[in-house]
Amino acid sequence: MLGTKRNRLLFPITIIVGVLVVWYLLVGRPEPEARPLNASPIPIVEALLVKETQMPLSVQSQGVVSAATRIQVFAEVNGRVNSVSSNFQSGGTFELGEQLLSIDDTDYVAALSQAKANVADAERALAVEKGSARQAQREWRDLQSTEANSLFLRKPQIASATAALDAAKAALVKAEADLKRTKLTLPFDGRILRQEADLGEYVLTGSLIAEVFALDSAEIRLPLSTDQYYKLGDPVGAQVIVSSAGAGGDFTWTGVIDRVESDVDSVSRLHHVVARLDNPFEHSDARPALALGQYVEASIQTKDIVKAYRIPRSALRQPQDIWVLDTENKLIVAEVEIVERNQQAALIRLTRASEEKINQQLDDMSGGLRVVLSDLSLAVSGMQAVVSDELVQEAVGLFDRQPESVGATQ
Repeated sequence: MLGTKRNRLLFPITIIVGVLVVWYLLVGRPEPEARPLNASPIPIVEALLVKETQMPLSVQSQGVVSAATRIQVFAEVNGRVNSVSSNFQSGGTFELGEQLLSIDDTDYVAALSQAKANVADAERALAVEKGSARQAQREWRDLQSTEANSLFLRKPQIASATAALDAAKAALVKAEADLKRTKLTLPFDGRILRQEADLGEYVLTGSLIAEVFALDSAEIRLPLSTDQYYKLGDPVGAQVIVSSAGAGGDFTWTGVIDRVESDVDSVSRLHHVVARLDNPFEHSDARPALALGQYVEASIQTKDIVKAYRIPRSALRQPQDIWVLDTENKLIVAEVEIVERNQQAALIRLTRASEEKINQQLDDMSGGLRVVLSDLSLAVSGMQAVVSDELVQEAVGLFDRQPESVGATQ
């Protein structure tokens, strides 16, 4: 009985203690202290002031320098090489009409003398036949005959002697030409690519003596995508700026599109135009000479003029956005159209939607746009930023080279 009374007392006591514990945990514990939220730091960004500009579009391509005139020189006569010019060596330059090599002409001088003698004999033979023909005509008249025999009047003999004289004169012309061919000269200023004959060597007619090219002009075959090709319109005569980077800096040459190839490459489906440059192989203090086989970039100028902004390529964001600051240094994410670009710069135009958005937040766009150059991990429109004022500058003269066209050549 005692144990039962104790259990009856413990049960309500346990319930009361549990209720007190729960009340203390829910109500009686002290309130947590409020702590201020740490605001995200405002990013400091670099910005560049860019202004709208008008400039001609250009189509960018690339190619390899080749000579407009490049030939192989073959021996036209047999003989031993008995003299060689100091310029007749690989890399040597020569002038129009300069004698580069001579072949022993002893046999050809003799052949010329024999040809002259043959002409003299043929002339004598023809004169004899003409004299005989005149005598035959007098004799025929003395006979008072109305019909004359051609053979008696020596007409066939005169025709044969005339043909013999013509053949002798032709042989004389050939002998004179062979004698001239023992001296190698070329009808242009040029440079030796390969020397294949040297002093004392016996050369045969048709054997390769040298490979040379003219210095007056170079050609560059430039591939173009279909979009680029139609963008140029009629490219013949269009100006071409050719550039090549070297240890001394970037160098440029100016040329024109000389012609358009008539077919499209069956594999790449690219069109090709040929640019011509005048005197590109001459070295000067301003720039080095171009070399055959040298890789160059080419910017073909079109007739179209666009209003656009030129920015560093690093300022382009994915997919095709830029970040612009409004008057309160708040970020505007603006979509753009990339007109042209290269490794350093890009030429862009604002889409209509982006232009309207910026117009709403900027009182006047004529002063230019402040384009953010810094890379932000998170960028949303309306985000506050702080600008490093000393880094804000105008983009005038920032890039000296023309942007390159977007297309198959990237």
